[in-house]
Amino acid sequence: MKKMSIEQIANKVENEGLDYVIQHYISPEHIEDEELKELWTQAKDVLGKIQKKLDDCLDNVDEEE
Repeated sequence: MKKMSIEQIANKVENEGLDYVIQHYISPEHIEDEELKELWTQAKDVLGKIQKKLDDCLDNVDEEE
């Protein structure tokens, strides 16, 4: 996949949703803009941590039932 411009990414986010695009569609190395690439990397990390925390919570609820 070639590097994407901010405009291309904005269009993809508008169509697919920010969370999906960050987590599953565009990896940071495919982003042209260096500032956006860094923010993307940070966001992907934070979203992953949030998802893990929520998954752990659900696992604990399932174990209690």
